[in-house]
Amino acid sequence: MGVAFGLGGAVLATVVAIAAFALAVSRPWLVIYPYLAVLVFFPHGGWGAAEPGTADIYARGGGQLVFPLVTWYLWGMALVALVCGRLDRAQAAPLNIARYFWLFAALFAGQLVVAALTDVLMEDAVSMIGLIGVVNMSLFFFVLVSVVRTPAQLDRLVQFLLICIAARGLYGLARFAFFGGDPVNPYANLEEIAIDVTFFDVNDSLLALLGAFIAAMRLLQPDTFAGRRVRVQYLALLAIGFATAVLSSRRQVWAGLLLAIAVYFFVAPREHRRAAIGGTLAALGVAVVAVAAVAYQRFESVVAPGATFLEMLFPDFKSSAGVMQGARPRELAYVVETILRHPVFGVGPAGRYDGYGIPWQVGEHAYQFVHSGFGHVALKGGLVGLALFVAMLLACVAFTWRKRAEIPEAYRSVYFAGVAGLAFLLPTLAISTPLTEIRSMQLLGLALALPYVTHRATRTLMQASASTSLQPARRIAPAGMASHES
Repeated sequence: MGVAFGLGGAVLATVVAIAAFALAVSRPWLVIYPYLAVLVFFPHGGWGAAEPGTADIYARGGGQLVFPLVTWYLWGMALVALVCGRLDRAQAAPLNIARYFWLFAALFAGQLVVAALTDVLMEDAVSMIGLIGVVNMSLFFFVLVSVVRTPAQLDRLVQFLLICIAARGLYGLARFAFFGGDPVNPYANLEEIAIDVTFFDVNDSLLALLGAFIAAMRLLQPDTFAGRRVRVQYLALLAIGFATAVLSSRRQVWAGLLLAIAVYFFVAPREHRRAAIGGTLAALGVAVVAVAAVAYQRFESVVAPGATFLEMLFPDFKSSAGVMQGARPRELAYVVETILRHPVFGVGPAGRYDGYGIPWQVGEHAYQFVHSGFGHVALKGGLVGLALFVAMLLACVAFTWRKRAEIPEAYRSVYFAGVAGLAFLLPTLAISTPLTEIRSMQLLGLALALPYVTHRATRTLMQASASTSLQPARRIAPAGMASHES
């Protein structure tokens, strides 16, 4: 009886899997929505939580299935995208970023071969403490670019993303105002600083920034996004995103916000440049005042009286006789020393750097990660890996700038949001640990993909516009907005 029950369960699971795969192949864009919902609504748990020790959703299944369930779902989406690409006869133009994805994947594959031939555990070699996060990031990029093919699909995806971002932001602000903010708050829980935060996870601020940037760009397009209700919605989304980022009390978020504001100024429509200048200056003024107030509240108890503003912002970087001291600078110095001894391919995915006395470097993964995304890539993949990783980011920026004239005005907010997200993430890549976090790397992939997805999905609109260029001009607007434009 037990054997028959087990066999029946296996058959049923197989049938369900085949049916789900067939549905996914027939409507591949639908597989993205559950995955995006997880990325938006579920933060990384762990360090700084009021009740540490509980695994977050990005670790579920990793014990029994080697890799977490979210990673298996990502690979399933990639398989669906690959099958759909083979079935689709239309061949898309090659992407300038693809070569760097392939080269980085080859580097990682080489590391796995070396691990298999040595005494390195394969489980460590393929863990997030190595470089698999970059490979999985490229897979999510591939999925997005492959399955979002039409303006209607892009419209629905962006609308879904903005609704989720708004809901997540409202939840964070309400919790901040009435329930003490994010329970994952190392400032209060570990450093005993009396300050609340909206979200400690930088990714929540990244999502808020993407929503705010799209809203700010669309507010500069009154001809396309008309209607009082629509503009009020975008103003609300802009305010939610700005408040979420500032009240996170994280320095890399503040620095990234300023960089994203700079991107907004440079890519704003030329005919609305005066409004963009006014909006930029107002945003900068509010940002500086808000950041100064929050920074003072966060650091007043840990800095000496009479400290300068920079000393207040960076109390963990102490200076003595012109030499920077503290755990962060020492960690970076140890990493640089190790990289100089392994400059070409680094220490490998499971390698460590030589160091001691760093308070957060404890446990089984001590000295296997570093508070710098760029430093982490250089440590694990050497200068070759770092060059390829930086080339990915630069390729996205170059593509976005080169193809900007081919994007319909109504879609430029989404198109440039990717570069704004990259600018926002630069401080995090410089001084934090996104390479070891599934959510961080997947959302970096989202930022990288937005310009390419927008360009591919709207190329039919531009071709249609070019073919009717001799006829009277007709405004191109995202589907779903027309009802608000009358």
